[in-house]
Amino acid sequence: MTYKHWKQLYLAQFTIFPLLVFLLALISMKWLGTFLPAFVAGGLWCLMFAVVSVRLVFWRCPSCGEYFRGRIFGLPKRFGKSDTCAHCNKNIDGMYR
Repeated sequence: MTYKHWKQLYLAQFTIFPLLVFLLALISMKWLGTFLPAFVAGGLWCLMFAVVSVRLVFWRCPSCGEYFRGRIFGLPKRFGKSDTCAHCNKNIDGMYR
């Protein structure tokens, strides 16, 4: 997968998660009388969210080989557009910005 796909998956997970877990909780409570399926789905969704987040943080720039977003822990090296490398200022598509 490309950086763009990982970022789209991240945003989709972030926006869909509350609605999905809420609907699953309502349905499971009505049909099964328990929230357990919603807790399991929420836990799996959070695990998947963490995997995608780590993958984005550890993405390496194809041009310079450094971490694309800058520093791994703490604040990013540079704030702004996340499609541009923090070290060489190349776009993820390989163009300078």
